[in-house]
Amino acid sequence: MKNYRSTIAKTVFTLATIAIAFPALPVLAQEKRASGIQEVLVTARRREESLQDTPVAVSAFSEQFIENSFASNLDDMGKYAPNVVLDTQQFGGGALNASIRGLSYDEVEKTYEPSVGVSVDGVFFSHNSGAMIDMFDIESIEILRGPQGTLFGRNTMGGTINIQRTRPSQDFGAKLSLAAGSYDRRDVKARITGPLIDGVLAGKLGFYQLSADSHTDNFFTGKDDDGIDRQSFLGSLLWTPTENLDIQLNVDYLDDDSEFPGVLNLTLAGDAGGNGFCDLFGACASNSLVPAEASDFDVSFSQKPFVSTVEAKTYSLNVDWRLDSFTLTSITAYNELDEILDQENTGAVDRDPLTLALDPLNGEPFLTAFRDQHLEQWSQEIRLTSDFTGPLNFVAGLFYFKSDYELDPQTVGLFGAEIDRFLAEQQLDSYAVYGEATYELTDKARLIVGGRYTYEEKELEINEVALGFTCPDPNAPAGAEECRDPTVDFDNFSPRLGIDYHFSDTLMAYFTYSVGFRSGGWNGRAQTQSSIGPYDPETLDNFEVGIRSDWLDNRLRVNATVFHMKYDDKQEAIIRQSPVSLATETLVENAASAKIDGVELEVQASLTPNLQFRSAVGYLDARFDEFLDNQGNDIKDQRHISYTPEWTFSAGADYFLTLEDLGGEVILTTNYSWKDDYSTDPVVDPLGFEREIIENYGEWDFSASYEHFIGDKRLRVSAFLHDAFHDEGRIHRVTNAGGFVFGDQEPGRTWGVELTFEM
Repeated sequence: MKNYRSTIAKTVFTLATIAIAFPALPVLAQEKRASGIQEVLVTARRREESLQDTPVAVSAFSEQFIENSFASNLDDMGKYAPNVVLDTQQFGGGALNASIRGLSYDEVEKTYEPSVGVSVDGVFFSHNSGAMIDMFDIESIEILRGPQGTLFGRNTMGGTINIQRTRPSQDFGAKLSLAAGSYDRRDVKARITGPLIDGVLAGKLGFYQLSADSHTDNFFTGKDDDGIDRQSFLGSLLWTPTENLDIQLNVDYLDDDSEFPGVLNLTLAGDAGGNGFCDLFGACASNSLVPAEASDFDVSFSQKPFVSTVEAKTYSLNVDWRLDSFTLTSITAYNELDEILDQENTGAVDRDPLTLALDPLNGEPFLTAFRDQHLEQWSQEIRLTSDFTGPLNFVAGLFYFKSDYELDPQTVGLFGAEIDRFLAEQQLDSYAVYGEATYELTDKARLIVGGRYTYEEKELEINEVALGFTCPDPNAPAGAEECRDPTVDFDNFSPRLGIDYHFSDTLMAYFTYSVGFRSGGWNGRAQTQSSIGPYDPETLDNFEVGIRSDWLDNRLRVNATVFHMKYDDKQEAIIRQSPVSLATETLVENAASAKIDGVELEVQASLTPNLQFRSAVGYLDARFDEFLDNQGNDIKDQRHISYTPEWTFSAGADYFLTLEDLGGEVILTTNYSWKDDYSTDPVVDPLGFEREIIENYGEWDFSASYEHFIGDKRLRVSAFLHDAFHDEGRIHRVTNAGGFVFGDQEPGRTWGVELTFEM
């Protein structure tokens, strides 16, 4: 594999050298940049329309914006949208933690349901593994905030991240990108598209290889921890047998063998009532967190690499058939995912690190877990979109989704002694019918009415090898009756009602009432028959008022949204020490009620044709009205609504300088993003030290690029700096597992240089 990758890298660098040495042909001066803010088209309502006419809270990012910001993964886009937190979930292969308006999902268990949907070319991820999308070959990203269940379906309580990739083209084109940077970063990306049968069949092929070390050194080996090791291949065919029919076949393969820094131990004496690992074994923050802080978080203390891998294959067939006044769309998709997690849980070892440094072979990782998971999902959507000239238009469709999930024996190790724990399987079938109609009441006012009916069935099987129980078990005792036949079904109708009014061509206001729904289900990590569930669905009433406005001859854009959300039976995943073992157990609890109020403001300004400014501000007030434990006690003071920073803020600018004599352009960008304090664990620190709180944090990003144009060819040389003023790393996620507390690390400042050739 190493020789194979080396050959690819050498070939690509040879092509780049040829591109750089391209003969200095006469150059074409660039067109003058248009003044004002350009129109942005979005598909937030399953039809293409102007952002300023869309009665949905949505942040839209173009291919050029993504390129200029040097976003590498999907989580980078969380810097630019209000009330959005996107973060790495290193316990899942290529996994994404996504929170929109405080509706978050910080898990990797496949029997739980995400609250934010991620869609690529109309195909939804059933879970967050593999959802940390690389920014290669992305045409646009839309972050829709608020419940999107009417048109976008399951797992969209908080919102939807709608991603569109470039389509195959009848015009030949190729793009090659090479990057190098901090921590021995080496990226190779290539894409080619063009006609296979003139006017009828076009194709696209793409490839990327990403590699880098971790920002940490291992304390015991003295070597750099391994980091990113990811490659992907994609292929696409676009067949247009007639001018009214498009048929696109997409094939994607992802192989992510990345490793992460070992977690840090934050455990203190007294955790879990004095029965935690710090009290029993001396596995405390003093031999992990404290020396890590002293070294600016550039060290890890585990003798076992933190392995979190995923291999995924996705096949999709998208058909668009344009009739006289309708478009019929079919999206058929199949995804297969294999995921392995092999790591040490606590961030501690069974001896003092200074002692182990003298004889590292005698120590064993403290508490390890090995999870081998397999997931298959099938989906079929059929959608009819009208294009009437009259006052009424609609979108309506049918959706079917099926997934089969298997967890092979999870192995738990304590001081090197490994025990097979449990196997789990879940089958899910989901059916939905949906529709949304828009009626023009006057030439200024529109009424929007929609809804979605969903029916789901879930069936669970568990075999707990070590503790000796299974489900289904017809003889399950009282208190564990659900284990006798762990099959459950849910149904829900989620309406949407809205009205918008155009005061002028540049000012629109809207009001929307919508309902969000997240399915209930089973606990695939249960350690007793009584803890398999099921947990109940959650529902959300969302009331939203917004304005979309352009001012000063389209040089200033101000979009604002105010919302109020009311929860019933809000789901919270609580990690605790198992009542029957030293391992951890996760339970999903339904909070009785909660409320989230918020404000979102997005501003764009074209200060000159060459200088663009943007800003996004978000405010959240999130609180539980009531949270009842299983004894009926209200414990809301002991619970957080996770990933809800009270304030989020970003501001940035882009400056374009055209060099007509040279046939090129200089692009300078900067952005500052800041998030207030927020919790990454739903349980308030029982010792009162607020270890679950991530302190407010701001990042400055800078980049400079020079683009040289030779005819229709483009050569771009760039340098970028992310989080420029923090040379130290930090803890970005904390989990309280009951008997121990641990934190995940991320680097501070990173830099890179990139060379891109496109034709």
